[in-house]
Amino acid sequence: MKNLKLISIYGNPLKNISKPVLNYLQSLDMHIEGLDQLKYLHSEASNENDTSTFLQVNGYGVETFAGTVEAATYQYFKDNDIDLEDYSNDAEWGDDNCQVPEEHNFGGGGLYEVDNLWHVNGAYLTKDNQIELVSSSEDIIWSSNCDTESLESQGIKLICVSSQEDIFDSLDLKTVVMIGKIFQKGCTFEHQLQDIEDFDPKFLTIYYHEDESGSIIKKIEYNGTELENGDSSTSGSGAEYYWEVIE
Repeated sequence: MKNLKLISIYGNPLKNISKPVLNYLQSLDMHIEGLDQLKYLHSEASNENDTSTFLQVNGYGVETFAGTVEAATYQYFKDNDIDLEDYSNDAEWGDDNCQVPEEHNFGGGGLYEVDNLWHVNGAYLTKDNQIELVSSSEDIIWSSNCDTESLESQGIKLICVSSQEDIFDSLDLKTVVMIGKIFQKGCTFEHQLQDIEDFDPKFLTIYYHEDESGSIIKKIEYNGTELENGDSSTSGSGAEYYWEVIE
């Protein structure tokens, strides 16, 4: 498999992997029981001639989304004491434990589809998170905490492109909004930088969304070009869903 460069194979009961598969890999991302084995596989997969670099954001993030819901549907949920998290589980697993009638089944395809106000998936701008440039052998070339003061001290431009407060201010009184948040931890963003010889953080621009929980990375640009999130790897750390009525 000489054309195979990157592989991510989580969630399999693997005990080992044959060495020929490793010969041409530049990146191997998997779980093997025993940390020593994992380190061995990463080193075997490393290509000494590979000069690839990856921009990563590691730490804690959230997928947050919000959308408007009919007032009658909101009242039905309140009158029948239907918990939004239970309703979300019904939608995710195809169950009908909440027995919501069709006219009020606003999130039947998944609550994450109720997102006509916003839908953002990224890391929080906080000192507990790190933005890093790493080599293909996972050596850190450059890094910074993700709080605004640290980023700005590196010359990184920060731009707020949306906020919960502004969006709510634009809505009519009595508008009902459903807000969902799925919390994550791990590598929330990874992009392989191409044709960049001398990385300079001053060319980075981070666009973010702001809500009551903090600022969330929405998009990253380098020298005016948006960086696609190609290979992030996170695990869930909880979720919450709640109503807001504009007053």
